[in-house]
Amino acid sequence: MAPSCRRSKGRLGRGDEDCSSRRGDRKARKPLVEKQRRARINESLQELRLILADAEVQSKLENAEVLELTDHAFV
Repeated sequence: MAPSCRRSKGRLGRGDEDCSSRRGDRKARKPLVEKQRRARINESLQELRLILADAEVQSKLENAEVLELTDHAFV
């Protein structure tokens, strides 16, 4: 586990500069990580569309409908 940036009772944790730069890095990366996560979800939903539906219906299905069809197919 990575070292914590929290201050312990009576002791200083890692340097404040260290912690603030880590938080800043995390904040800067968050939009990119979220974009990658959404891309993975959309790719998976597209694969499910290909498996579940005919060519005409594929483009018309919303994400919720794809998930419902998947649920019904496995139950």
